[in-house]
Amino acid sequence: MNGLAVKGKLPATGNRTYDFHIQKFNTWLSGRSLTADNVKNFILEIETEYAPATVANMKAAIKKALKTGVYDARITAAIDATFKEIKTAKPDKVVHIEEILSDEEIEKLIEDCPDWLGHIIKILALTGMRISELTGIKMTDCTKEGKNLYISIIGKGKKQRRIFIPYTFYTEIVKTFRGKIFLFETTRGNGYSRKFLWKMINDIGCLSIDRDIHPHLFRHTFATKHIKKRGSVKAVSLYLGHASTATTENMYNHDELKPEDIY
Repeated sequence: MNGLAVKGKLPATGNRTYDFHIQKFNTWLSGRSLTADNVKNFILEIETEYAPATVANMKAAIKKALKTGVYDARITAAIDATFKEIKTAKPDKVVHIEEILSDEEIEKLIEDCPDWLGHIIKILALTGMRISELTGIKMTDCTKEGKNLYISIIGKGKKQRRIFIPYTFYTEIVKTFRGKIFLFETTRGNGYSRKFLWKMINDIGCLSIDRDIHPHLFRHTFATKHIKKRGSVKAVSLYLGHASTATTENMYNHDELKPEDIY
């Protein structure tokens, strides 16, 4: 079965992350045929270079591309069987306490930013939303209720939930961005790209607090802070839009041994 071969490259899937990995695979595949053995060799090679989470994403991307393209069913079956044979390390999804940002670090980041970026960092820290959720917020998603602004969010799996911020902060955001369609809108009237915001936040982290940070770190910090404050994993899990409370519990359980406990 592994002797079956197909010439050519895997097709794009329409998913930006997957297509980035597909491009890497296609470059590696150049001059080779698409066989189960070659897919296996690729996975075994990248396991020595990339983290388990990245390897898992690459496997998922290849599977998706195989479904996107038109291939002999025997080829896809052989590659599926190969994936089952390869036992890759499981990604460590636990967020460790030393990774979390302190209130002082967040305040310094905001102080050292231009207003527009400071507002984005502040809302990420206040709400724990994903950066992809932030870039999609439209003015029509915002509703004033008393002293707060409620924002309707569409999260992973098109799961809808509400988050909230002080209305006074919302007025500052509107004054800064002057969005007509999006709450956070560029001067050209478009929403910001996740890639651009990731880079800007990473850059300011290195300059301001000498840390290599990313937008999702504010979500981790929010979860840790409010689980500790409220003692309710369920409430935080619902607010963050996690699939289950088990996801939240497994990622943010900081009941672990620390260096000072041992020596």
